[in-house]
Parts: sequence; structure tokens; C-alpha cells
Amino acid sequence: LQPRPVALAGTVCLDTSRLSDGTYGTALIATDTSARGNRSLPVAGLVRIDNSPPVVSYQPPADPEARLPQASLSVIDGASGAERIAVAIDGLPAVLRTSGATTAVVPAAPLADGAHLLVWEVVDHAGNTARGTETFVIRDATPPAIDEVRPQGPASPLSAIAVRAGDAGAGVDPGGWRLAVDG
Repeated sequence: LQPRPVALAGTVCLDTSRLSDGTYGTALIATDTSARGNRSLPVAGLVRIDNSPPVVSYQPPADPEARLPQASLSVIDGASGAERIAVAIDGLPAVLRTSGATTAVVPAAPLADGAHLLVWEVVDHAGNTARGTETFVIRDATPPAIDEVRPQGPASPLSAIAVRAGDAGAGVDPGGWRLAVDG
């Protein structure tokens, strides 16, 4: 006869794929190899099951002209909670500020006019993953502002006109100047 172990340690694996998310009571009983099959007293515990990925909702930037627009992600994961949130805009990591279930998303550098792709991945503490993509558009709808014109008043026949203009959006087009004299 081979000797039987006096003590045994191990891991009990449970397939939770058919269980709904939630907390379940557990009981573990050990039985020896004697002819009587002596049983231990049950040891009770709780197991929290989380088979569902986080639920993510997207809120686009409120200002379509902003060069550093702020979008937001709301993450709900009632079973185990979000462990990691990663977001990229046009392939570059975004700056994230999380407060409660909401994460503000801002590009690391100013964006140009056009369509931009926001990609996210949210992983909860149980390892469930949610991924998504959204597209938003930046459009400069504000014209440049002319803030200085010189000279003003009488001019000589060869007077130069100096102008200064600014545009915080798409910038001023160097070839986009038009001068009209008397209309």
C-alpha cells in the first residue's frame, strides 16, 4: 500500500461562465479516505462572480472648434469595478482625468481641423475588457481677427499698409489677404 497524504493543499477551480454576475455563498467540505469517509465541518465563504465587461458610454467634445477638445467616457462595472482605462486619439495616448465613473479625455497635443479617431479599452478587476472607437470632427468656423492696420489717416502715393491678424483655430492663410480701397 502507498502512504496517503496527511495534509493536502491545492486550488479549487470553478467554471463561472454559466453563472450570472453577483455574490454567491460557498461551502467547502473535505473527506478523508477512511472506510467511514469522515467529513470535515463545512467552511463557508463568499465568491463574487464578474463575467461581464464594463459598460462604456461616450460623450463627444462640446466645442467643435477647440484644439484641445474634451470628450468623456462614463464607465459602469457594478461587479468588480474598472481597473484600467487606456485611450488614444489618432494613435497617440490621451491625457485622462478620472472622477468617479467619468473619465475626461483630452489630446496630449492640439488637434488640426478634420476627423479624429478616439479608441478606448477598459479592463475591470476580473479581466473583462470593453473596447470601442468613436470619430469626432474639429472645424474652425471662426474667421481671423484683424487687430492692427497701419497707417491710418492720410497716406502718401507709395504708402505701405501694415496689418496684423490672428486666428487661434486653423491659423491665418498667408495667401488669403484681400485689400479693397473704397469698397
